[in-house]
Amino acid sequence: MTATPAAADPTWFASLTVAHGGHAAEGPGWPALAVVGLLAGGYLVAAACDRRGWDHRRSAAWLAGCAVLAVAVGPLAQLPGDPRGHMAQHLLLGMLAPLGLVLGAPVTLLLRVAPQPVRRAVGRLLRARPLHLIAHPVTAGLLSTGGLYLVLLTPLYAAAERQPTLHHALHLHYLAAGYLFTWALVGPDPAPRRPGLAVRIGALLGAGSRHGRAVP
Repeated sequence: MTATPAAADPTWFASLTVAHGGHAAEGPGWPALAVVGLLAGGYLVAAACDRRGWDHRRSAAWLAGCAVLAVAVGPLAQLPGDPRGHMAQHLLLGMLAPLGLVLGAPVTLLLRVAPQPVRRAVGRLLRARPLHLIAHPVTAGLLSTGGLYLVLLTPLYAAAERQPTLHHALHLHYLAAGYLFTWALVGPDPAPRRPGLAVRIGALLGAGSRHGRAVP
């Protein structure tokens, strides 16, 4: 059985508390909250520009994802040195927020309101071979869970707590990897060569098992 970080190193949990306590004193993440506001506002503007009428359920899903993001980069980022709060922040960034954002179908909305050159560029991107590789559920699952193991089982976490730029980059990775994995599994947006249901369910179960072992 694969050992959890806490089992591998009895001092890991305590060091996590100390490291996160230093980060929590930095103050509100106003730039991150501003970015979330731009995501929400930009989506609503695009939805209003759709002459065929955009599905309000998609808008609600996107706004719910943005709300979860705001909680993750706002209140949860300001908790005192509690590693459980920090793990909750990562779960919101990597799982719940991506679900709402993916169900908002932003690529479909973009393809409906963007000018022709932009739509062609998006189409070329969706047909690109590298995207075919990373958008496969197994690959996307490895990117999502592998990043978590890399952070928790190496000095990268402690380094990120000392360097705000690296810390924000890790949060962006959690969000991007979670979005990619969710899109590969259930996304309503166009996806390159999405495999059958059995493969997607297997990737989901495998990723869930690895997440359970990584999180103390």
